[in-house]
Amino acid sequence: HFYESKIFEIARISYLLANEVCVLSETGYDPIEKDFANALIFSPYDELIEKCIFLINNKEIREQYCLQGKAIIQSSPQESMIAKLI
Repeated sequence: HFYESKIFEIARISYLLANEVCVLSETGYDPIEKDFANALIFSPYDELIEKCIFLINNKEIREQYCLQGKAIIQSSPQESMIAKLI
């Protein structure tokens, strides 16, 4: 979220979610973030450190997000996404 647009970079995050990695992201303005609300954790920039500490201390919550993230990625195969573009 370096730029003012704060675009949600699904291309960078999808690999992590597909591999059951818990992802913490700065909250942005991109409406697609709502589609991933149960798959990764969003936080305002000034609360990222506190959210990291919270996640480190809550293994069950991290694991829940890991599983939900993988499920969301698996429910949207690349073939269907690419077909929309062609």
